Amino acid sequence: MEIRFNYNKTKIIFNFIVSLILVSSLLVLFVSPIKKSGYFFIGVIFVITFQLVYNNVRSFIRFLGHKPAVILTDQYYIDYLNNIKFPWSEIETVKIKSYWAGRFLLFDIKNKSVIFSQISNPIMKLLIQFESFVSKANYKTNISNIDSSDEIFENIINRLKK
Repeated sequence: MEIRFNYNKTKIIFNFIVSLILVSSLLVLFVSPIKKSGYFFIGVIFVITFQLVYNNVRSFIRFLGHKPAVILTDQYYIDYLNNIKFPWSEIETVKIKSYWAGRFLLFDIKNKSVIFSQISNPIMKLLIQFESFVSKANYKTNISNIDSSDEIFENIINRLKK
């Protein structure tokens, strides 16, 4: 059996617009005549917000294509936001947590190579490793933009009990 979780239309459009405004503002600041220390400040903001903006734009594109954010099958948890898929047998624990950037599912995975072998982009691999260090979980999925974020958590817990 397959359960699909789609993006929330209002949240995804709002986050996409905020991302466009943020990127536009950074570009305007970058081309404006400012002191050299200002470029450092812009660079720091860009680094901090890069993954958030990237994920918002990617989610918006998937939303326009009517593609789901997450699919739960009998064998796998499939996260299309990060293009990661891992079997239920690899999950030790899962928690739901809220941060400033939204609500997340935090997974402790038995074998981290299951995740990292699927990531070909070295920057994304580095960002996910950094996130796992900060969040104290091997892997996390942002479920803020998903309809029924509580329902997805309940379905995952039920599948892990099997």
